[in-house]
Amino acid sequence: RWACGQGPRVVGSVIGAFWGVRAALVPDRAKGPWAREVSNTRGPTLERVGYGKKPGEDEIVSTSRPQLINWLATRGEDEKALAWAQSAATRFLADSSSVDQSVADVILQLAARNGDAALFDTFQQRFEAANVPATRRRYLAARGASSDPTPQSRRLPAPRVVTLPTRRPLPPSPGDSHPANPYGP
Repeated sequence: RWACGQGPRVVGSVIGAFWGVRAALVPDRAKGPWAREVSNTRGPTLERVGYGKKPGEDEIVSTSRPQLINWLATRGEDEKALAWAQSAATRFLADSSSVDQSVADVILQLAARNGDAALFDTFQQRFEAANVPATRRRYLAARGASSDPTPQSRRLPAPRVVTLPTRRPLPPSPGDSHPANPYGP
């Protein structure tokens, strides 16, 4: 059992190290057993550290929690983690102070995976209304996490093509040791 009973630094390292293992090493035919293994081993870790920050908590736990929730919900297909994320996203959208801010991004992205057009529209409106870059990024990422491409396609503008003027190289300056490079050595 990898890092089941280990301290927060070990858990954080394990989450980071194993994030890409499923895609790289686990064939599709083993996806179900892999998901069960992830859920069975990471579920108890999340239960131990909790879904929200605790007073006096080690910072590595706080920074690992969103990864752990995402790991369980996506790689482990853990229904409890998915349901919690959906519920927390609903609470967050009603009152952003009701949820630990360290998990806000991940819960919105997980909610978007199964969200409908109304949720997408909420993310769009909040993205447009946000003045803080981190908040704009949060809602833009949530918009992009939707598994339904229909709402995204109706809102995203066509890409703009910008033609930049070409620059002519400057002539070499006197004494330039590299005349082939007009910008200097």
